[in-house]
Amino acid sequence: MSTVAAKLVQPPLSVDAPYVAGVDIGGTFIKVGIVDRKANVIGRVEHSSKAERGFSHFVARIGEAIELAVQEQGLSLDDIAGIGVGYPGTVYRETGIVSGSPNIPGAHGSNFTQPLIDRFGKAVLVGNDASVAALGECLYGVGKQYGAKNLVLYTLGTGVGGGVVIDGQLVVGAHSQGAELGHMVIDPNGPQCGCGNFGCVESFCGTAGILRSAWSRLQSGRASLLWNFIKEFERPELTPKMISQAAEQGDAVALEVWAEVGYYLGLASMSAVNMLDPDVIVFTGQVTKAGAPLFDAIRRTVRARARLNPWPWENIVPGALGEDSGVIGAAAGVLAKLA
Repeated sequence: MSTVAAKLVQPPLSVDAPYVAGVDIGGTFIKVGIVDRKANVIGRVEHSSKAERGFSHFVARIGEAIELAVQEQGLSLDDIAGIGVGYPGTVYRETGIVSGSPNIPGAHGSNFTQPLIDRFGKAVLVGNDASVAALGECLYGVGKQYGAKNLVLYTLGTGVGGGVVIDGQLVVGAHSQGAELGHMVIDPNGPQCGCGNFGCVESFCGTAGILRSAWSRLQSGRASLLWNFIKEFERPELTPKMISQAAEQGDAVALEVWAEVGYYLGLASMSAVNMLDPDVIVFTGQVTKAGAPLFDAIRRTVRARARLNPWPWENIVPGALGEDSGVIGAAAGVLAKLA
């Protein structure tokens, strides 16, 4: 896709306004949070995206959700300094053009940012959702706790996303495609990833890879509590949550799965350590609810493989912003410019 397009003309931020609208776009939902200057979320709205109706309708739904969130707090648009958005794909910031997304038909090559600027007359800062989550954690979450200005973040869910912050600044790369940490190759002979490559972090540590690891053990005849969670012997009946529940009860198969996933995430983390030497490495997303069996394996792998120089493996931690991480991350770029 060519990225040759007119540059956005952003309105100035409303520097005297007390709030920012942060927009977190998921697979089927839109979350909007009204965020104050200290990154506290004072109100939230969640809408279905209805993206299947087309890209223009999807963008209009975002506008409606922003308006509703503002109204529900008894505010007006004059109270909003700017709008930040975490978009599930590549965003060319200078033009507002976005890449395709499986859940947003018609997105590829479309201008996402300009229609929102036109609707609100406000500055609209859009970034990749995992990248803005990294900035949010660095400025207002784990980074604040650790005094960190250099942070690497992995989001663990259906896929594996990533974000990098160096010296307090988000790294997006020369072509707005940087920090695709889930697509670093950690085993060239590994399984095929959804991106088409082989052996990506995501191919091992995304939901499909986790379930494949569990099923390979179950289908070999291993006894496991996981069988109790499965009504019929079909893959759709197994979920990472079930694996976590079994691991909590000491199930050997479930513990092996998280140890394997943690090993591969540890390899990915070690590459990040060697390349970037961050203060802290953060993991967010639903898969992190696996807890100690997962994090112990990640830290153990990094500790064993930190050969060139010692690195504080205990600084591999879950995110601190919880369910608001997407909204705060989306707002973080605007808040940073207001600081």
